[in-house]
Amino acid sequence: GKGVTLKTADDSLSMQIRARIQTRASLFVPSEEGEDPNSELTIRRARVTLGGHALTEDLTYYVQLAFSNQDTESDLRLPLRDAYVNYAAFRDLEVKVGQGKVPYGRQRVTSSGSLEMPDRSIVIAELNLDRDVGVSLWSKDLGGSDGRFAYTLGIFGGDGRNRLGEEFGYLAAGRVVIRPMGE
Repeated sequence: GKGVTLKTADDSLSMQIRARIQTRASLFVPSEEGEDPNSELTIRRARVTLGGHALTEDLTYYVQLAFSNQDTESDLRLPLRDAYVNYAAFRDLEVKVGQGKVPYGRQRVTSSGSLEMPDRSIVIAELNLDRDVGVSLWSKDLGGSDGRFAYTLGIFGGDGRNRLGEEFGYLAAGRVVIRPMGE
């Protein structure tokens, strides 16, 4: 749902708190006779999100935390997935600064909570740019086209989620979306 929303009386500050859990049950059937089947129940995703606006509805923030081991990197168990601010004063140009998804494939930029299947394809796991720290310029309704045209351009650190490199480097990424039938 929409979670719980807290806001000031003059609506100059708001915060929405949401949480979701995705469990996974697996049954492994042995390929050879005499072996016993094995079952497993895991928590694939356990996330809490905080989002809202500050000072004006054009200045928004978003923080997403993950608490499942399968939802963090094996060598860096930090819960931070997303943390960014977004300024949306213009329809055709918004500015997002912080850590978030690198604009790449559609299946990757779509939230796992909005997917029809519980997991993304294996190909996405291999060709994944995941999250990174950077700045993006974007619009989800370029030219007032009812969502038919959208774009994202970004410059990122190139080191991935929750990492800042010791040497200078960057990752440039762009994404153009054309939806003939609209959003």
